[in-house]
Amino acid sequence: MVSHNLKKVVNVFYWLFAFVYWEVLTHAAMYDQFQGSFRFALAFSSVLAIFTALLTGLLPRILLAPVNLLLTATVTVVYGSQMVYYFIFGTPYSVAQMGLGAGAVSQFWRETLTTMTENWMWIVALLVPLVVLIILSAVRCINRNEWRTRLVLVILAVGIVALTWRDICGRGTNMFTDYYFFTSRKSTTAQTMERFGVPMTFLLELTRPENSESSMNVVVELPTAETPVETQEEGSPEATEAPVV
Repeated sequence: MVSHNLKKVVNVFYWLFAFVYWEVLTHAAMYDQFQGSFRFALAFSSVLAIFTALLTGLLPRILLAPVNLLLTATVTVVYGSQMVYYFIFGTPYSVAQMGLGAGAVSQFWRETLTTMTENWMWIVALLVPLVVLIILSAVRCINRNEWRTRLVLVILAVGIVALTWRDICGRGTNMFTDYYFFTSRKSTTAQTMERFGVPMTFLLELTRPENSESSMNVVVELPTAETPVETQEEGSPEATEAPVV
């Protein structure tokens, strides 16, 4: 039997495990290697896990299990859709492309099913946190957090954000949002997601919707001295304006 005190922190450890697991698995499926900047993705995913545990830990016990189950299923679908979209198109989708991504999946549903069948091991692996949660709920190992646990979680989240902030500041920027807004204005969604993870990439794009070049993965090439713009010769039919009636 699990002790009463241990049940109060099982919810926290579950969400930490789930978000870190999803992030590591998605990164392994989409990228060739784990670079040093992946620590930012782990840090931000851990903070999101802590806040998720804080919010769900405030719920009555009768609602804790179903809400955890619903959240887990939703996040699993988000990470799974990123995987499938990447396997099909070779790049993850952004916030601005969510509608386009849903339309593409519905339009290419045969390719989607084929891709999921060919990469079934990745899809099944995504379900591990869901299976773990079902087992924990079945044996009633999850309970509400007490105030001391909540206080420790808040301090831990603030500490992780502060350390990560300082780490990114050492790379030549004032805060992690500046890195995305200014230093990496031309970064694609795939590059941002590789550095900061799936949840933080969505958050950065939501707070900077006008940054369409990064969100939509569009590379705009402006004419330079080496690539002069072709002009129309005077007197040519194309250069003659139509008379105003």
